Amino acid sequence: MIHPADFRVLRVQAAAFFPGDGVRPARMLRLVPEDWEAVYDGDPISLPLPPGASINVPGLILQSRDQTQTVQVSRTRIDLVVNCESTAVVDLSQTLGSLAGRLTSFSESTSTPFGRVAAVITRVAEEEQPGIALSRQFCRDEWLRGPLNRPEGFELHAHKVFDLLAGVPVNSWMRIKTAKLGQEPYHHVLVEQDINTLAEELEGRRFDRSQVARWFQEASRQLDVVLGLYFPPMPGRDGV
Repeated sequence: MIHPADFRVLRVQAAAFFPGDGVRPARMLRLVPEDWEAVYDGDPISLPLPPGASINVPGLILQSRDQTQTVQVSRTRIDLVVNCESTAVVDLSQTLGSLAGRLTSFSESTSTPFGRVAAVITRVAEEEQPGIALSRQFCRDEWLRGPLNRPEGFELHAHKVFDLLAGVPVNSWMRIKTAKLGQEPYHHVLVEQDINTLAEELEGRRFDRSQVARWFQEASRQLDVVLGLYFPPMPGRDGV
């Protein structure tokens, strides 16, 4: 069986979506918060977007010199990403809390409201035979004796909607699959969790600083809760 303690965080992403006509990414460069310079100390990339370009294409990219942290701004959204591949242990609550603070600083310094927010976490666990391990974790015995007796690859997608905060419904996506890192065979289990507020509420909601902080704090807690539902903790090993 695979357990929560087997996973390490590969990537943390915090996103916010702009209502109305969105923004002009190139104009955002001179308005980004001054304190971002200490984190995003690489050369900024401002891309002129040709007529007809997708509104989701980033027009402004900021990154740290070591390329572990990135900001992408398109007409419709802003994405803050932390790549954690070289980090031994990631404090998810602290990392998402920091990204939430940067999002609200961007909103306030650029006078850009947020109508939607999202948190996306990618985790990985090493597993010698991940296809077999996942099929045994999620499938009934009759399937294991039949078509799923020795799968190399395996994928599971699940989606549900619930209130993360009172009166704030969210989509919760859980994507579990075997993975190849580099050229090696399947030796990993990859889990991507995506919690986001509803697209149809983009124009009707506005998130202020305190609401963004509360939302990402609760999202961080819920992401760990959901992981534990799919991969139950081992008594005495996962803090139980």
